[in-house]
Amino acid sequence: MMMTRLAPHLARAVRHARGLGLELPMKDTLQDPSARKELIEHTGRTQVPMLLIDGVPLLESADINTWLDAYASRAA
Repeated sequence: MMMTRLAPHLARAVRHARGLGLELPMKDTLQDPSARKELIEHTGRTQVPMLLIDGVPLLESADINTWLDAYASRAA
């Protein structure tokens, strides 16, 4: 998941993932120029959080949380 420490929507998605028992790989787009470049290449934006699923970016925390819920239910 693409992130910055300043993104409140990121915190919501991370809390949700952890509540489901999921750990997501994180890339800090403020500290890592290559992560920022990758984010822009996938989305054309600098908006975070972004979760990349099979090459498709999810940008809204509500959409990310919905996907995480479905993923967790399939994995259970």
